[in-house]
Amino acid sequence: MRSREDYYSNTVEDAADFARYHADPVDDDCPTAAELAYDEFLASIECPNCGAGYDDVIIQGASCSCEECECEWELDLDDD
Repeated sequence: MRSREDYYSNTVEDAADFARYHADPVDDDCPTAAELAYDEFLASIECPNCGAGYDDVIIQGASCSCEECECEWELDLDDD
């Protein structure tokens, strides 16, 4: 565990160690669990009338409309 004295450096080497210790983590482009869940949610959206997928569905809040058959419906956001 770092002590209060670690925040005060007298040398360049100590300052570099401090910077490395407090650096932001490297972005490794791995999706988070929330991003994966959102992608899965989007992939599950399809038109109840013609079965068109997410690419053909316009979503505005919970209201959806299909560009293929012009069907309109509400998303049930209570489902897991």
